[in-house]
Amino acid sequence: MAAECDKNYEVLNPNDRECAICAALNRIYHSDGPALEYRLPAERGRGSYLRLRGGAIDIGICDFRLEREVVMAEHWNDAAYHLSFCLAETIDFAVNGCREGGGLRAGESCVYSGGRGYGVCRFLPGRHYYSVNIGLFPSRFGAVLDRFESARAVSYLHNLSATFRKFPVTPTVAGILRQLVHCPYGGSLQDLYLEGKSLELAAAYLHEMVAERAPGAARLKLTREDRRGLERARQILDQRYDDPPTLAELAKRVYLNEFKLKSGFKEIYGRPVYAYVRDKRMEVARELLEEGKLRIKEVAGRVGYTNLSHFGEAFRQKFGINPGAYLRSDAARHRMAPELEAFSSLED
Repeated sequence: MAAECDKNYEVLNPNDRECAICAALNRIYHSDGPALEYRLPAERGRGSYLRLRGGAIDIGICDFRLEREVVMAEHWNDAAYHLSFCLAETIDFAVNGCREGGGLRAGESCVYSGGRGYGVCRFLPGRHYYSVNIGLFPSRFGAVLDRFESARAVSYLHNLSATFRKFPVTPTVAGILRQLVHCPYGGSLQDLYLEGKSLELAAAYLHEMVAERAPGAARLKLTREDRRGLERARQILDQRYDDPPTLAELAKRVYLNEFKLKSGFKEIYGRPVYAYVRDKRMEVARELLEEGKLRIKEVAGRVGYTNLSHFGEAFRQKFGINPGAYLRSDAARHRMAPELEAFSSLED
């Protein structure tokens, strides 16, 4: 979990008091800079942690794979409300010594209020962790935060007897997130841009992820076994994105009927099965392009496209740019530094 800024936040590795990653995160959170980034050295992993600050907004973007397991124990005293989004593999954490309700899976999000507390995150080697955490402060966003309160969407980390509510990341919200974390401005314009996009994100979140799932709204009843089946379905699609099974085959493999598979998958992961596969293909394609080892046609084939124009159209719809133009962009060259891995795409 990301926490607020300055001296109200501290992170350490209980297994390695000299952990360079924890030391770097503390430097970032104890600094007043508007945009700070830590890039993992090659021997520790690939990826980065980026922090953007603007007025009453604090954004943390975690995107990395580690070479070795790292445990991070965090302490915070935080007045902000946080919108937290998990966009890759499960983030496993315990809060105030309790794991009940902890953790966010791919495509899940939550709203939480920190207060004073502590948490422990465990990051396993080889897994792709990608999350975005947006802190909104009551001094500026009080009216917006009141809406989250009235919708009973907020989880209070100092009171884990309350339900830890989670919501799927919808395509609309994912699109706004992508614009938010790729802020094109600096200085005072960055503050204005981040504030405007955060308000837009909060409005979309309330409408699509909270209001429509408020108590009394119609929802599909899913048993624990149903949810396990849907998780297995997601894992199968992650492995076979280049040649996915038909809906009927997938339903048979996870012991669900097609209706429950289609409806349940969309409810939990915020997208239909076909959209999940398309987005997974584009995420992998972007990573392959950034590695710079394959031609565009080869990348298209790797992710299951035999028609190059269809691949180009799908990539453009996802990222707003053609594959060739993306390869020539400054952003791609920056991300293709040999010891680093680029930011993955946001679910769109």
